[in-house]
Amino acid sequence: YTGSSGGGNIFFGNTTGASDRNFIISGINTLGTTGLTLSFGMKHDSGTDPLIVEYSTNGVSWNPISYTNPSGTAWALVNATTTIPAAANLRLRWSKSTTSTFRIDDVKLAGTATSVNITAASTTTLCPGASVVLSSNVPSGNLWSTAATTQSISVNLGGNYSVVATGTNGCLATSNIITVTNVTAPTAT
Repeated sequence: YTGSSGGGNIFFGNTTGASDRNFIISGINTLGTTGLTLSFGMKHDSGTDPLIVEYSTNGVSWNPISYTNPSGTAWALVNATTTIPAAANLRLRWSKSTTSTFRIDDVKLAGTATSVNITAASTTTLCPGASVVLSSNVPSGNLWSTAATTQSISVNLGGNYSVVATGTNGCLATSNIITVTNVTAPTAT
């Protein structure tokens, strides 16, 4: 298909039962993003059952993502038709429990960022030696209050953290502030 990376892919083999196959991408911060669309390359090697594609905003409840199953066994670009919601920790799951075999590659989740939001991957109250990863929902053009320019940063010092993102039009947007607090270790008495 046009735009194929031609690199590696995820293979779902032909076993069932205790070795059902799942592939999950988690930790996707889509807060402040609208019009989310999912596309991926898919090759249906054998069998007639479809590959199950789902999303979750909490890691417990999974919602189906609709798509048209490509005909034949050639690689095809699949475009999901389900509306995917914005979430602080969106998860995408591909799974199968039949003897059908599949390959997927080039997973792309796209949308329009309407604001810049940062989220913490875990608690922001840190014990000595701990750190937390902070992530922007904007993949590029980030300038953190630490001067980092990546989408995510790992911090271990207490303080207020924010990011300013530069859009493709040159306009700036400032994120929410996340406060990280260091606590001292308890002392034995």
